[in-house]
Amino acid sequence: MMKLGRILFGILTAVGAGAVLGVLFAPDKGSETRNKLSKKTNDFGSDLNAKFNDVVDTVHKKMDYLKNETDKMAQELRMKAEHHKSDATTSEKAKMN
Repeated sequence: MMKLGRILFGILTAVGAGAVLGVLFAPDKGSETRNKLSKKTNDFGSDLNAKFNDVVDTVHKKMDYLKNETDKMAQELRMKAEHHKSDATTSEKAKMN
């Protein structure tokens, strides 16, 4: 999961850097360049936030899945332990008689 986050961060950083460079090298007035740069920065921040939220949601879903699977396995182990305990008790009682 960490690898996916790094890849997304790298892609978004490259896109953001490209957008900034494109705006800076465009032949516009300073005020227009600042407005474009501000808009691109806001767009980049929104995109980054959306991607981050997607990654967080994916991690939460996987954590919930793993928790549910762990709970199921723990319940199965408890049932098996109770079964073996019952068998052992029955076996001991049979030996005593």
